[in-house]
Amino acid sequence: MTLIKAGIIGAGVAGGWHALSLKKIPEKVQLAFICDIDEKKGKRLKRTNKEANILTDYKELLARDDIDTVHICLPHFLHAEVTVEAAKYGKHILCEKPIANTLEECDKMIEATKKAGVKLMIAENQRFLPALIKIKEIIGKGTIGDIKLVRTYEGGSEVASMSDPNSWKCKWIEGGGGAWMDSGVHRIAVLNYLIGDIKSISGHAEKLLSQCEGKADDNCVMNVQFESGALGEIAISFTVASDWNCSLELYGTKGTILENHNWEKPIKLYSTLPGPNRCEWVEPEVFHEPYPGYYRISFLEEIKHFYDCVINNKEPEMSGEDGKKALEIVLLGYESAKSGKRIYRKNK
Repeated sequence: MTLIKAGIIGAGVAGGWHALSLKKIPEKVQLAFICDIDEKKGKRLKRTNKEANILTDYKELLARDDIDTVHICLPHFLHAEVTVEAAKYGKHILCEKPIANTLEECDKMIEATKKAGVKLMIAENQRFLPALIKIKEIIGKGTIGDIKLVRTYEGGSEVASMSDPNSWKCKWIEGGGGAWMDSGVHRIAVLNYLIGDIKSISGHAEKLLSQCEGKADDNCVMNVQFESGALGEIAISFTVASDWNCSLELYGTKGTILENHNWEKPIKLYSTLPGPNRCEWVEPEVFHEPYPGYYRISFLEEIKHFYDCVINNKEPEMSGEDGKKALEIVLLGYESAKSGKRIYRKNK
């Protein structure tokens, strides 16, 4: 098999995780180029990726015939522009979440990649965490019956970036929003995967700590109803003093699943179905590491999936359409927070 040549556009935190994952599949991919408008960032990432070359102009990278795939790890408002350009050059694309800042940008990205016949996958790493894949399997077997109530949380400290006027993160224009856009989209993508489509949403997205001009929300609580009828609560905070973490609670008619990224064994399962562990809490075995280990695991799994799709000509499980669906709910959440009303999804 010919080695795939990859380029990373954006040498920040996300670009670093992508580069680390690529080093773990050297039999499939070589990181050939690192591109960042800030050459210092590119050189810093090159320290641990000595085989990679450095560029500062992404168009120069895309024009190269020896690059097969690009990892777009840029501020949210640049995702659409660079994806459309990459498609013109026939590059397969792994684009960081959220897919874009607007649904119109999503449509342009999806149309451009379909026209060019290239893969577009959204880098929703949590979607590929083994614990969540295991939960999907448990739900599919009917072990907890019909899910009626869902609660989920993601939080950590973004106080530094929320307080930095020079950081694009959580700015309305560059980031498309704050905590709800940046981390809420994770939770929406996971819930879409596990439970199904969301029908309506209402809630609050507030700036409770940051005094920085132009920054958006740092804390959010949203209530959703799924097409299945199940109800859900999503809480996001960027002002948490402890480690980053995500948690999930699923309450069904025949059992319960509790999941926490920072548990050594991340899943606790209770089921009333007949069997050896009926009406007992059990902890299913699944490959996992608490923070920051689950980042390494989930990034590697998503990137392995992307290259499997490229090599075997398969459609990615976190497609452009999936990314758009998650973004749509995030935008409806902001609409609800602004209007104080429950907002219903129109596109089904």
